[in-house]
Amino acid sequence: MFDPNYGLSLRIHDIDPSFTLGEIEREKRQCIARLKEEGIFQTNKHLPFPLLPKRIAIISVESSKGYADFRALTGARMKGFVMEHVLFTAMLQGDKAAAQIIAQLDRIRCITHHFDLVAIIRGGGGEVGLSTYNQYELAQAIALFPLPVHTGIGHATNETVCEMVAHTNAITPTELADMLMEQFEGFQEKLRDAAHKVGFALSILREQSLGLTNLHQSLAHTTNSQVNRQKAKLDMLCGALATSVRSRMYNIRQQLSASSYRLKLAIADKLNRNSFALLNRQHAVNMAATGLIERTVTSLDQAEKVVELLNPQRLLEKGYSITLHKGKPVREAGKLKQGDILTTLLAQGSVESQITDTNP
Repeated sequence: MFDPNYGLSLRIHDIDPSFTLGEIEREKRQCIARLKEEGIFQTNKHLPFPLLPKRIAIISVESSKGYADFRALTGARMKGFVMEHVLFTAMLQGDKAAAQIIAQLDRIRCITHHFDLVAIIRGGGGEVGLSTYNQYELAQAIALFPLPVHTGIGHATNETVCEMVAHTNAITPTELADMLMEQFEGFQEKLRDAAHKVGFALSILREQSLGLTNLHQSLAHTTNSQVNRQKAKLDMLCGALATSVRSRMYNIRQQLSASSYRLKLAIADKLNRNSFALLNRQHAVNMAATGLIERTVTSLDQAEKVVELLNPQRLLEKGYSITLHKGKPVREAGKLKQGDILTTLLAQGSVESQITDTNP
């Protein structure tokens, strides 16, 4: 519009939010929703933070003011400890920034065993310059990275998606350096406190050791005195016990001697009685054996006479004969048949004959 005093002027009544910062915000929200839907939005935050992050992989530009501030602060406050860092150069804003940062993350991924964490450091910049850190590919690479990723992008007005998914976010590189230094300084303080406690404990141990030494000496003296007294008592008891044992042994020997004499007398008497009994038994056995032998001889004589009477030879001498068929005596004529050969035994010699007829 035209004003006579001020000339031409331009007044803006409305802005389409689908352009400039409005479009950036929309893309940012879409990226956040996608990462949450995939379940990786908090993945990097859940990685364990190292006790002392001594080896840091830094993604930045060597000429960056934020990188210079980070080095200056860490170098000034490194007292009593060492922090090593390696710079992986990448553009931090512009169209190629996301691809270069992802490429450096891929390089670091191949040698993760050399580092404790990754730091992305950038100086200040406007909201449009920070749009790189709202891209899904870069945010995904940070969320899934196997090491904790710390960011110090250098602004305080709006948090980017990469800062949201990173393990730790600092507003500026200086704040990031301060956080890391506090980790070391806090650990140093704990070490000093532990050293103080250890020193205090050592002093207590020395005092207790001295007390134990005195107690040991006192205990040794008391123990030796008590042992000597008990040893003297034991010697007295041993002497009394030896006397008692000798007396008891003498009484036992006397008792054994008397018992042995009585036992000998009893054995002699028993042997005498048993000898007389044995003599009677021997005489009885001799008498019984003599009678048994006589009766046995008489029985044998009678048996011999009977055997002699039954001797077949005596029968043959009286005119009798024995007829055999195939070596067996013949008792029944019915068992013989015509043609059989018979052997007849006589008192002297034998005769063979053949059957011509039988009469059962």
